[in-house]
Amino acid sequence: MERTITITTLRSTADSCPDRRTCPSIHRVTDRPERRYVITKRVTDADEIAAFAQLVGAGEQLGWLPAELLPEL
Repeated sequence: MERTITITTLRSTADSCPDRRTCPSIHRVTDRPERRYVITKRVTDADEIAAFAQLVGAGEQLGWLPAELLPEL
């Protein structure tokens, strides 16, 4: 039986994103309340990737979010 996943968008940059659909954003899924899902932009700058290498573990990847998505930080 296939599970139905309900996604709630908590924050998004849709107002400043060209297509208003594939934008950096933070979400939750109803049956996983302990998790937050983040849509980020992929980091492609080799120097940035190297600088963060010690912090990125197996199964993780480096991404970035616009500062406006988390203004309290």
